Amino acid sequence: MKLHQEIHGLRMQALGPDHDDTLESLDSIGARHRALSDGPAALSIYEQLYHARLRLSGPGRRETLLARNGVGMALSALGRNDEAIRLYEDLLLAAVGIYEPDSSALLSFRNNYANALGAVRRYAESAALHRDVYGARLRTSGPGQLSTLRSATNLCLQLREIGEYREAMAILQEAIDAASGILGGRHAQVTEARLEFVAHLWLSGSKQEALEFHAKISEDCVEAYGHAHPTTLFCQESLAERLVETGQIPAATVLRRRIHGTAMDAFGDGHLMRYWAHHILAAGLSWAKEHQECLEFALLAADGRRRFLGDDHQATVDSETVVAHALGWLKQHRQAADQYSYVARLLARKRGKSDRAVIKNSWSAARQLFKAGEHESALPALRNVLQTQIAAYGEGDAESLQMLSLYARNVYESGDWESALALTTCWVDRVESAFGASARQTIDAMNDLAEWCEGLEVPEQALAVRHRLLQAWRSASGPDSNESIDAETSVIAAHIMFGETRAATQEATSFNEDRRQRLGYLHEKALESQATLANLLELQGEWEALVSLRRQALDRVQMESSDSAIIADHQFALADTLASAGKDEEAIIRFSLLLAGQEAAVGLAHPQTVPIRQSLARLCLRSDKPGDAVAHYEALIAAQVDIDGADTPESLESRMELAHLQQELGSLEAKSSFRSNYELAQQLVPDDVRLLAARNDYAGSLYEEDRREEAFELLRWNVVESTRLLGAEHSDTIRIRCSLATALLDDGQAREAGEILEAAVDDHARTGGGLNSVLPMLQTLAEALRDGGRPEHVPAAYRHVLGILSEQLPFPDHLSDLELGRTLPDPFRYEDAIELERLNVAELHSTYGHHHPESRAATDQLLKTLQAVLWALTEK
Repeated sequence: MKLHQEIHGLRMQALGPDHDDTLESLDSIGARHRALSDGPAALSIYEQLYHARLRLSGPGRRETLLARNGVGMALSALGRNDEAIRLYEDLLLAAVGIYEPDSSALLSFRNNYANALGAVRRYAESAALHRDVYGARLRTSGPGQLSTLRSATNLCLQLREIGEYREAMAILQEAIDAASGILGGRHAQVTEARLEFVAHLWLSGSKQEALEFHAKISEDCVEAYGHAHPTTLFCQESLAERLVETGQIPAATVLRRRIHGTAMDAFGDGHLMRYWAHHILAAGLSWAKEHQECLEFALLAADGRRRFLGDDHQATVDSETVVAHALGWLKQHRQAADQYSYVARLLARKRGKSDRAVIKNSWSAARQLFKAGEHESALPALRNVLQTQIAAYGEGDAESLQMLSLYARNVYESGDWESALALTTCWVDRVESAFGASARQTIDAMNDLAEWCEGLEVPEQALAVRHRLLQAWRSASGPDSNESIDAETSVIAAHIMFGETRAATQEATSFNEDRRQRLGYLHEKALESQATLANLLELQGEWEALVSLRRQALDRVQMESSDSAIIADHQFALADTLASAGKDEEAIIRFSLLLAGQEAAVGLAHPQTVPIRQSLARLCLRSDKPGDAVAHYEALIAAQVDIDGADTPESLESRMELAHLQQELGSLEAKSSFRSNYELAQQLVPDDVRLLAARNDYAGSLYEEDRREEAFELLRWNVVESTRLLGAEHSDTIRIRCSLATALLDDGQAREAGEILEAAVDDHARTGGGLNSVLPMLQTLAEALRDGGRPEHVPAAYRHVLGILSEQLPFPDHLSDLELGRTLPDPFRYEDAIELERLNVAELHSTYGHHHPESRAATDQLLKTLQAVLWALTEK
C-alpha cells in the first residue's frame, strides 16, 4: 500500500492529477484498499477516480465504465448492495454497443451485478446470471482458465443458496478438474475452489467426508507451499472452524495453537500475519471458554492491527470486537459496555450511525450496561438503539424483532412487568404482520407470550393467546396434527392453571366432539381427545358425567368395532369409573361379566385377567363382601404365580393385601401369612419399600401375640432400613417412626415414644407435611407427653409445629375442611390463631410484595383460611 501511495504521489508531481498513469496508480490504491477490506477508503478512491474519468473522457468511454465498476464493487463490499444493484443496471445499459457481448470487462460487470443480487437474497436471479457468465467464460476462455474457475465458483455459491447441492458440486468438480490440468492441483485459486467444494459437501450433509477432504487439502498446501505460507495457514484455520461446528472444540483449539505458533516463528514483528494469528487464536479460545487467555490474545491482535492498519480498519475493528466479547464473558460488564461503544464509534466514522454493525455494537453496549446492574441508564440506551434500528430497517426486519423481544425481557427483569407484557404483545403482533399468522416464527412468538401471561397470572390475555396459537397450528399443520392437539391441551391446561376447571371441561368437550365428528369415534386421535376429557371430569369429581361418557363410549365401540380387545378396554374403563363413582354393585357386576368373558377367551391365568381380578377383589373388600374378596385374592395370587412360574413382587403385594383382609376377618391364617410374606419379601425385594411394609406387618402381628420385644426389634430395624433407603424425612420413614412410637406408647414407654414423635413431627412439618397428616401426629404426641409426665410441654409442641407450618407459603388451602376445633387442645386458643395470622401475613408480603398479583390472590386465600381457624377455635 505504501509503495502504491508513493508512486501515486510521484506521478502527481511529475505528470499531474489528470494523467492516465496517475489515474492508473489511483486505481491500484483503490484495489489495495478493497483487498485489505477497507471498504470506505476503497469507495472514496473509486468515486474520485470515476469523477475524474467522467470529467476527462465522458460517460460512454471504457475507462469511465471501468471506474464506475470499481465504485459498484466498493458499495457491495460495504453491504450497500441495493445501491450497487442500481449502479450495475445503469452500467450494463451504458455498456451496450461499447463492449462485445462476451468481452471480459462486460462479463466482469455482469458477474459483479449477480454477486450484488445474491447479497440481497435474490438467489434465483443471481444464479441465472452467473450461469450465463460461466457459459460465456467456457466459450471464450476455455474450461481450465482462472476466470472460468472463478465463474464456476460464483455460480455454485448461488446454487448452494437455493439448495441445488448436486448440480453445484458437479459443476465445481468439473471446473476444478479442468483447472488442475492446466494450473496444477495446488494452485492457490484451485485450492480456493476445492475449499468451496468442501463447503458444498458440508451443507449437503456429508460432514465427515467434508472434514476428510478438507484435511487432505491442508496436507496438500503444506507440501505445495510449506507450513508457514499464508495459504496453508488460512486453509488450516478454515479446517479448525469445521471442527468447531462438529463439536470438536479441543481439537480445533490445538490446531489453532499450532497455527499461531507457526506464524510467530515465521513472521517478524509488524507483519500482519502475526496479528491475524493472534486474532484467530483469540476467537478459538472463546469457543473453548478460556476467556482470560482469549482476552489477552485479542488485545495483542487489536494493538498490532491498530498500529499498522489504523484504528478504524475492518481487521482492527474485528479484533476490538473480540476484546469486547471476552470482557463480557469474563463478566466485566462495565468494561465490555465501554468497549462495544468504542467499536460502534469506530464503525460509525465510515458507515454512519444507521449501519447494522454500528447498531449491533451499540445494542451490545447497552445490554452489557444492563448486566452490570445499571438499569436506569441501560434501558433508555436500549430503547434508543431499538428506535434507530426500526427507523433504518423497519418494524418487520428480523433484527428489529429480535431486539424488541430482548428489550421486553430486560424491562421485565428490571421489575416493570406490565410494560414488559405490553412490549411482548407488540412484538408478537409485529412478528405476525411480518411472517403471517401461521408462520413458525409467529407460533414461537405467541407461545412465548402465552407463557409470559401465564407466569404473570393474566388469565384473560393468556387464554386469548392460547386460542390464537391453536388457530395458528390448525392453519399451519391441520386440525388433527400432533401440534394442534398439543395446543388444545395447552388451552385446557391454562384454564386449569387459573382455577377454571369447568371451562377446561367445556373446552375439552368441544374439542372431543369436533374430532369425533371429523375422524370417527374409533380414530386414535379421537380416543386421545376423549381420554383428555375423561381426565378432566375425574379431576373435578364429576363422576356422573364421566360414567355417562364411558357408557356412550362403550355403546359406540360395541356398535362400530369387532375388536374384542378394544371392547374389553372400554368395559374395564366403565367398570372402574363406576367403582370410583361409588356405584359398587353395578361395578362388581360389570367386572364379573368382563372377567368371565376374558377367562373364557384367554383362560384363567392370563395377563389380561389379572387387573380385572385385582379390581374385583378390592371392590368386594370395600363393599363389605369379605368372602368374595378372599376368593378373588386367592384366585388372583394363583393366576399371578401360574403366569410367572413363581412368586414375584406383584404376587407378593396381592399376598400382603390378602393378609390384611384375613386379619380384619379375625382369621387365624393372618399371623402365618404375615410371617411368610416377610420371609418372601426378604427374598424378592431385599432393598425395597415393600420389604419395609412386610416387616412392619409382621412386627404388628408379633405385638398382638404379646411378643413385644421381637416386635420392637423389627420396628427399630425398620426405622434404620427406611432411613437408609428413603432418608429420615421421607413420609414413609416418618410413618414407620410413628408406628414404633405408637407401639411404645401402648406398651407404657411414653417418654421414649414422646421423644421419637417430637422428632418425627418436627421433620414432617419442616419438609412439607400438611395439617391433615401433622395434626393426628400432634394428638399422639400430646398423649405421649401427658402419659410421660410432661403435660406442660403440650402447648409448646403445638405452637412450635404450627409455627413451622405457618412459614410454608401459601398456607394449606384445605385447612377450612378440617374439624380443627375438635383436634386442638384447650391451651391453643385465640391468641395462638392471631399470632399465626400475623406471622403468615408478614411472611407473605415480604415474599411477594404488597401489589403483585400472586400476593393479592394468596392474601385473599390466606384470610379465608384464617377465618376458618378462628371459627373452629370459637366453636371449641
